[in-house]
Amino acid sequence: MLDSNQYDNLIPSETGSKSKSNFLEKKPSLSKRLCGEFIGTALLLSFGVGCNMTNFYFYQGLPGEDCGYEFGIALGTIVVLFGNLSGAHFNPVISLCFAIFRPEEFAYNDVLPYTLAQFFGAFVGCGLNMMFYSGM
Repeated sequence: MLDSNQYDNLIPSETGSKSKSNFLEKKPSLSKRLCGEFIGTALLLSFGVGCNMTNFYFYQGLPGEDCGYEFGIALGTIVVLFGNLSGAHFNPVISLCFAIFRPEEFAYNDVLPYTLAQFFGAFVGCGLNMMFYSGM
């Protein structure tokens, strides 16, 4: 059982004490953020394009038909998973806009690494779909 002094150390201070670190204010390292962007973009493209391909190949529907809900659920899930890690940009234009309009939150130096991580993540996500649907 914890006494009151031990319990106070577990809760972030609301008084603004600079000695205690608040886990919400710590920014992950660039490599962790890039991994989050890479994996998130790969999953987004895999689910988004995969929904259209599943609809086309298995149900002989038009690509894009009845895929809005699935894509929205996939996007929402991926944003929840990676939002605190990388900011959940998943798009180079979003990263560039953050650097222009919110430079205190997102540095200009991070635009190119984010763009490369997003590009390679999109490449892997579409490659996964090609692998899954290549025999159809």
